[in-house]
Amino acid sequence: IFNDISSTVIKGAQQLKHVVEETSIIGGFTKEHEKFLTEKRTQQRREEAAVAPWIGYNEEDDMKNQILALSKEKRNFLRNPPPGANYHFDMAALYPVALATLDVDENLKQMRFDLVPK
Repeated sequence: IFNDISSTVIKGAQQLKHVVEETSIIGGFTKEHEKFLTEKRTQQRREEAAVAPWIGYNEEDDMKNQILALSKEKRNFLRNPPPGANYHFDMAALYPVALATLDVDENLKQMRFDLVPK
């Protein structure tokens, strides 16, 4: 009898906890906080795993040379994509790759300081 009563009390307490978490302001805050932490961990993993854009491809050296050559010409940073180009820039996805490339490309570092307002 005692086991039945204690299991009923425990089950009731768990249900009450669940209802409070689902319907209260604290429950909403907790959910948002957990969502924020998950997104933050995902972003941190992406940043830690970022490598320069030529890493892991066939003909890596040729790709590296071609990509590094892009940063030597200022107009590559100032002109719009060609008409009809279907290009979408996702800052969150490309930011870690840009940081990894900045570590390698001295011309890109200089271009950044030339073009970004002080």
